[in-house]
Amino acid sequence: MNKSNTFQMFFVTLFALTQVLVAQVINEVQSTQYKTLQSADRQYYDWIEIYNPTDKPIDLSGYGLSDSKKNPFKWTFPAETNIEAQGYLIVYASGLDKVTGNEIHSNFRLASDGETLRLFNKDSVEIDKVKIPPLQAEISWQRSTDGATVWAMSHKATPGASNHPSYATTRAKTPVFSHKGGFYTSAEQLKLEISSENEVRYTLDGTEPTEKSALYNSAISLDSTMFIRARTFKANQLPSLVVSHSYFIDTTFTVPVVSIQMDDFDLNDYEHGIYVRGGHADSAFPYKGANYWMDWERPVNFEFFEADTQAISQNVGLKIQGNYSRGHRQKSFQINARDTYGNPWLNYDFFKTTTSRNRYKKIAIRSGGSDTPHSSLRDAFTSQLVIGKVDMEMQQWKPCLLIINGENRGLYQLRDKINKYYLSETHEQSTENINILNARGEVLNGKSDMFFEFYNTLIDSAFENDSIKTKMIENKLDVQNFFEYLTVEMYAANIDWGNNNIKVWNITNAVDTSKWRWILYDIDNSYNFPGATTTYSTNSIKSFLKKINITPNIFNALMEIPKFKQQFVITFCDFLNTHLETTQSKHKLDSVSNAYIKGFDYQSSSKYYNVKPAHFYAQLDTVRTFISQRSNYMYQFLAELINIFETVELKITKVKNGKIKLSSSPYVTDKWSGKYFKDIPLTLTAIPDSGYQFVAWDEDIFSTDAQITVPMEKTTMLRANFKEIEKSVKIPDADIKLSVKLNKNYELHFSVANAEPFSYLLTNASGKVIQKGKKHSISNEYTIKLPQTQAGILILHIQQGTKRITHKFTKL
Repeated sequence: MNKSNTFQMFFVTLFALTQVLVAQVINEVQSTQYKTLQSADRQYYDWIEIYNPTDKPIDLSGYGLSDSKKNPFKWTFPAETNIEAQGYLIVYASGLDKVTGNEIHSNFRLASDGETLRLFNKDSVEIDKVKIPPLQAEISWQRSTDGATVWAMSHKATPGASNHPSYATTRAKTPVFSHKGGFYTSAEQLKLEISSENEVRYTLDGTEPTEKSALYNSAISLDSTMFIRARTFKANQLPSLVVSHSYFIDTTFTVPVVSIQMDDFDLNDYEHGIYVRGGHADSAFPYKGANYWMDWERPVNFEFFEADTQAISQNVGLKIQGNYSRGHRQKSFQINARDTYGNPWLNYDFFKTTTSRNRYKKIAIRSGGSDTPHSSLRDAFTSQLVIGKVDMEMQQWKPCLLIINGENRGLYQLRDKINKYYLSETHEQSTENINILNARGEVLNGKSDMFFEFYNTLIDSAFENDSIKTKMIENKLDVQNFFEYLTVEMYAANIDWGNNNIKVWNITNAVDTSKWRWILYDIDNSYNFPGATTTYSTNSIKSFLKKINITPNIFNALMEIPKFKQQFVITFCDFLNTHLETTQSKHKLDSVSNAYIKGFDYQSSSKYYNVKPAHFYAQLDTVRTFISQRSNYMYQFLAELINIFETVELKITKVKNGKIKLSSSPYVTDKWSGKYFKDIPLTLTAIPDSGYQFVAWDEDIFSTDAQITVPMEKTTMLRANFKEIEKSVKIPDADIKLSVKLNKNYELHFSVANAEPFSYLLTNASGKVIQKGKKHSISNEYTIKLPQTQAGILILHIQQGTKRITHKFTKL
């Protein structure tokens, strides 16, 4: 072939390739959208628009779409995929890989933080690509006009239609308010900072400002409660993020306030609103298929006010949350902080407790779940009984008034969300290292293979003996956490649990794998829940053992091992004597309900709450009655489990300068007694306060070991003695100094000055032993109750080490 023909072929090929390059193009993409384009299944997926600029239809069958150059056919256009002349084709980047009617779904999703998207023909030739930058919510990345070579951002996405001309690659600066949201006693003048090349537009009804909203040109008079949203507009830039503030003029509230500003269309529109039934709902409660059953999120502004001060104001996402409680008139919400809204975290400590945090990824604004038509407090009360006292993941709680676009939505409860972000924060791990499974073992985050390796071994394997099985369980399972979790759930007689409302989790990283633990949540259907068959006399242990599911199966397996059965019973008794003790539980119920009742007027005056106050208070009484009766029944059920029906008491005398840890998690810090089962040994650990040291146990058992085993063969009294840590200068031992006094109540009072262990012996004149024992003189003062029939000369013998002293006295 001569050079002339070669060049001719080259230009023909180049011309043909050029035609391919311009024949079809990626025209617009959106990687984060919550309301722009709804699919046939009523969801909001990422989407990609392909444009045909020619005057002829194009067949894309067999073409490849990919976010990887090395894998051009990561997803392939299905057969008979055509684009009409000068037409558009939408590909939903949902990851579902399906064709539904006229809808096409790829097998991958788009990354909101940016990536490169490529289009390949059947011969693996790359015919178009686009580098997508990080995109915020509802922003698309588009060719400035259809088919143009210049790309830009647009806040007016046009899927399936001609691109709205845009040349923006940055956002305008947000407007600056002279007054932040808050409580003001009199009228104020609100000024918005504005430059000559910008314009600021604002709204007063919660909607996002647009180019058609009111133009700011002078101060806004805050002469009554107002809710203001504003944003900056500038040529060739995206509008700024919306800034929102709530102003409460000459008014106060008795509880913290959440104020949400949002487009009413996003909340109440028949087809689009997240709070309404819409046109797809079932006719009966809980109205599945309704809009509020969809996993829809809408952009809103979230403000939190505490002590009449704005603590935080931030653009976030808002969802409806819950299960059957979605059908109630007063529904629960979830707040999501995301990069795509401008900030990935809510940087505020909402709960201000020893276990709360300084930032949150998600927060629940909860109505009361299934308990909303009744007390609304069963779940919150249960978590408050044990939060901060046990080593278990559970939700924080704080009552609050919810206001949306100025409307009173009633009294709600701010709750933490226990998810991968919570566990990542509290355990300082990457979310990729967190494994979370639900009641059926389905993965909520991470992987499940290690859990099922443990579970299948436990359930299906034959072990040579209990010792080997016990060791395997203790290596994989946080047994104490498991038993404490079961104790709280069973005590509350939760009926909506066992086959659902269970989450189990662990951490796996390059260094270690933690033991599996359980999360306490959603305990609404408890404490004689209305309409339920369970009461305070329900044997929750027996009913749980009958369930067939993962967690009940694990419990059954552990109850076959005597060591674990005893550990479970001891844990339950520890809790019944401390965290779940009747008087203490009633006090906690009063504390939680009183905090809630402070804002009850807002609840009863909200049109979204249709429960009569009399029913609310009657439900609190129902819970109180349950608490009064539950402990006695639980002791009966525990006795049946271990076939031991005799109980004895453990008594602790007043504790000073330290605390005593019981066998499970509770601590004793003062005079205390608890009921346990006879002959089941307990473990007690003495823990000194800072600056003090443990010396010895005395009363019925003498030991200088900080941790002791109490056989519980009979009622046992104990005292833990602590003393201040001695200075570096050693003080010489002093002689024993003894002071003795006998009162008219046949009580012998004596004091021993030296802070050292001693033994005592009380005899009559002929040497017959009347009483003896070992004590420690850290408290100096001691009392011995003498038999009323004992009279005559008595001798008290005291021995400390090699030193001895006696005291003779006469009892008439």
